[in-house]
Amino acid sequence: MQYPYIRIDSADPFERGVQYGTQAKEQICKAREYYSGVMAARGMAWNDVCRFADRYAQKIHDFAPDLIEEIKGIAKGAGLTEGDVLGINLRYEIAKFGSFPECTTGVALPEATASKTTLAFKNWDFAQGVMDHIVVIHITAGDTKILGLTEAGQLIRDGFTNWGLCLNANNLQSARDHEGYGIPATILRRKALMSRSFEEAAEVIRTAPRTVSSNILLSDVANGRAIDFEWHPDGQDEMLPVDGIVTHANHFVMHPELDGITGRPKNRDLRLRELLMAEHGNITVETIMNALRDHKYYPLSLCGHPDPEAGAYGKNRITVSSMITDYANGCAWICAGPPCEGEYVRYEL
Repeated sequence: MQYPYIRIDSADPFERGVQYGTQAKEQICKAREYYSGVMAARGMAWNDVCRFADRYAQKIHDFAPDLIEEIKGIAKGAGLTEGDVLGINLRYEIAKFGSFPECTTGVALPEATASKTTLAFKNWDFAQGVMDHIVVIHITAGDTKILGLTEAGQLIRDGFTNWGLCLNANNLQSARDHEGYGIPATILRRKALMSRSFEEAAEVIRTAPRTVSSNILLSDVANGRAIDFEWHPDGQDEMLPVDGIVTHANHFVMHPELDGITGRPKNRDLRLRELLMAEHGNITVETIMNALRDHKYYPLSLCGHPDPEAGAYGKNRITVSSMITDYANGCAWICAGPPCEGEYVRYEL
């Protein structure tokens, strides 16, 4: 199994959107139908979701005018409304999806790897239903190239660039999250990945207005640096690698009292670090692949599989994709579905 590969190439943001929407129309429509059902189960009609999402348009325009144009192009290419595409991009803010663990991220800097280069990686754990509309996306926007994964219609979820930046994100839910109009996570991630330097991307993350929380692992894979941002409505706390390694899951580490969900398991980031530290100085792409296949603490393991007996956290949770960024070799290794069952496929930047 491989996810559809969408290749976009234009310096004009609206045209980029049209190319995206045209190529991924089937998957974007599936995303719309999926989230229409999810929101209906929460008592929200899709038309209300779209009206709510439309209120973000001006804030997005003020923050990144090129990206609101790209959203308009996606809508045109897919034959949907701008509100539909905004709704798909805002699913995180609207619903928060805090009922099960969502992702585990990490980075290994040169001191920890066999090749003395930086490797960034992630298992994306989410609901099974999204697997019908995930795409691999390759964007050429003038002299910037981005390769990553996303739900169809969203601007990006995780990816890396020819400027040597990599961004991997995790769900966080804090006690301070609130309604309002901040910068949606998909917009923030894409804006950061359009940056040309680690410092510029970090400033985008630090200064963007926010009403909800997220964890953002930003890596300078070209120069061996990383910062993990625990991003919340009152600011952000920044965690640096220790011994050349940083890992994160779906709970606050710097200030645990910020967690908005009590009783959340806190094992995946520690388990990933344990596996990587066992190979410190000799970590390879294969080392990381094997770590991301790990089933210790199943059903709440690094490699996720649905378990009807697992309760709210695990009954619908699955690793929908796994990605390892190997910037030194200009590629990412992506597995569709749980990495213990699938094959990592190489994609060139």
